[in-house]
Amino acid sequence: VRQFSAETALRVMDDVEGHVQLTASSTRQSLADLEKKLEALSDDARIEAMAEAREAGQRMEAAQAEAARQAAEHLQEQAALRAEVDALRDQLASQQALATA
Repeated sequence: VRQFSAETALRVMDDVEGHVQLTASSTRQSLADLEKKLEALSDDARIEAMAEAREAGQRMEAAQAEAARQAAEHLQEQAALRAEVDALRDQLASQQALATA
């Protein structure tokens, strides 16, 4: 009876060891699969962040272009006003010269 029990115990231990190894292998595979999914998510997140950064850069460039356009427009208006002031000064100087003559 003891020998039978010892043989049975050895078989049970072998079965348990095989089950533990199979479970460990399955767990390692599941972990590897999860790591791959995490890397894929990380890649997706990185790609999304890059796209958002690119869009933010484009918005910034557009804002800079608009600011430059407005600055150029203001400079043109300022130049036109200066020309108008200069013309009025010339006209005033001419009128003063005629009045004193």
